Amino acid sequence: VANAVSSSQINLSWNAEAVDPRAAGYNVYQYGERIGSTAGTSYTVKRLAANTQYCYSVLAFDKAGNTSFQSEMVCATTKTDQNSEPENKPTPELR
Repeated sequence: VANAVSSSQINLSWNAEAVDPRAAGYNVYQYGERIGSTAGTSYTVKRLAANTQYCYSVLAFDKAGNTSFQSEMVCATTKTDQNSEPENKPTPELR
């Protein structure tokens, strides 16, 4: 599951049974590129652009280094940045 919690952060979580119940850890991928790993069943991705879709998958590995198949990709869109000004905001006239 991918859950956008802010304009720059997405929290990922998955069910170990669905990926590989014998896993020692998981590699996390963003659009097929490895961005990190974790021993648990959740991962936080930070420093993302606002209002942008990101897609992720995980791959389980065991203590011997064997890996599972990569999971199906899940996607989430970061929230709109509330601190940024709208692009179509009128420009004040100079006097």
